[in-house]
Amino acid sequence: MSKYSEGKVRDFQLDTEDARLLADCFNSFDDSESWPGGFTGGTPYTAEMVLEHKSRSDDIRTLVAYADGKIVGHCNVTPAEGDPEAVYIGLLGVRPDYQGKGFGKALLI
Repeated sequence: MSKYSEGKVRDFQLDTEDARLLADCFNSFDDSESWPGGFTGGTPYTAEMVLEHKSRSDDIRTLVAYADGKIVGHCNVTPAEGDPEAVYIGLLGVRPDYQGKGFGKALLI
């Protein structure tokens, strides 16, 4: 069974395939309704950029939602500053064409 079975949430895997799919997901946020001014700042994400960023992050956990053979959502949990008992949701986002289908809620749950 593929790690991309339909409509699931799982941990992000630090590999080229997940990085490529996550880069595509991040690039989809680059519309004016999802992220005013653009998410990528004019430089589209690549698998290499995602791998470097994720390998250096202090995330406690990074979750992805996937459907139709692609990553459609992202949620990372990071340590909260100043409180060792708390965490912070760093980035929660769902591809515009998959919004309103429960993926954001599933990532948070």
